[in-house]
Amino acid sequence: MNIGAGIGIGFAEPRGVLAFEYEQSSGCQNGSDITPVINTPGGTFDASPTGLSINSSTGVIDVSASTAGTYTVTYSIGPTEDTITIQAADDATFSYSASSFPQDGSNPTPTITGLSGGTFSAGSGLVFVDSSSNTGSSTGQINLSASTIASYTITYTTSGSCPNTSTFAVAVTAAVPALAQINNVYSMEFDPVSSQYIDVDEYVFSGLTSLSISCWYNLNSISGDQAILAQYIEAPTNRGILLYHDDPNGWAFYINTDAGLKSFESTFTATASVWQHLVVTYESGVGIKIYLNGTAQSSGTLSGTTVNPTPSEFTIGRDGASGSFTRFLNGKLDELGIFNTALTQDQVSSIYNATEIVSGVNKTADLSQLTTPPVKWYRMGD
Repeated sequence: MNIGAGIGIGFAEPRGVLAFEYEQSSGCQNGSDITPVINTPGGTFDASPTGLSINSSTGVIDVSASTAGTYTVTYSIGPTEDTITIQAADDATFSYSASSFPQDGSNPTPTITGLSGGTFSAGSGLVFVDSSSNTGSSTGQINLSASTIASYTITYTTSGSCPNTSTFAVAVTAAVPALAQINNVYSMEFDPVSSQYIDVDEYVFSGLTSLSISCWYNLNSISGDQAILAQYIEAPTNRGILLYHDDPNGWAFYINTDAGLKSFESTFTATASVWQHLVVTYESGVGIKIYLNGTAQSSGTLSGTTVNPTPSEFTIGRDGASGSFTRFLNGKLDELGIFNTALTQDQVSSIYNATEIVSGVNKTADLSQLTTPPVKWYRMGD
């Protein structure tokens, strides 16, 4: 303890007895309030610097209402001082890549963005890989095949100086039936030199509260901005829907809702000369998710509820704007599906996993077999 001057002259306490003191030198913001031992009643308490929530009469410190830091508490009788440190609660933030996983899926591991080194636990029925039970896991990786189909609240508890907890809701679902397959021999091919694109006279996005865009692409090069689709009037500031590869940053998505124009940029870039599956979802109150080859890569929250693009031409293979904003696609595009709902992780995985080569024939998912089929499906087929 950092104790200052002793009791002032004239008080009855024996030498060495302090007018007050705290029996601990620190406390956690998420801990119990701190109460002093007062040997000489009748004084008042003060603290510096500002930020400490202290009762001037009793000296009790409200740790949850205090700002983390070190303070000097002064008692008017004496004067007597004591030092107290308020420590912030451990950051226990963590998350999984999705809110549900099928029993036949890959075992998911959470991302800990707070303090690492803690332990995970959940209700009975969920099994962690490393502990073979629902408690005592240091990794949080879920053993899906060993877990019971149910919804769970997973708790992460830190082991730092101020232990804290946070939770994440996860559901283990039944294995997703494989989607039916259809032959896929041809694809749309776009040449930016010839300014090739498709103009579709349909207003498919207006009034939606959620949507998904699913497609396969194979870019000849990832240099230069290249659009998958767009729907809005000519001026770039009036965009309604735009999905394009933003060189060199990655996939970008613009959406106009009743809250105004919003944009979201992914954290991953395309790979040239390789067929890849891309899904972008928007859900009111949730935001944007972008999936690559069946796996969630980026997500972000966006305000607004209803999608509100200005009715205009709907273009595939280029931006809807003119001049330097044309963003022509350089490569192939296929199985472009537009949905009026946000596809789940399971549905995205099922679309991706249905693609294979059978007896030399390319096979892709029959999107019409999804629980919610696409409202529009642009494909070349066989």
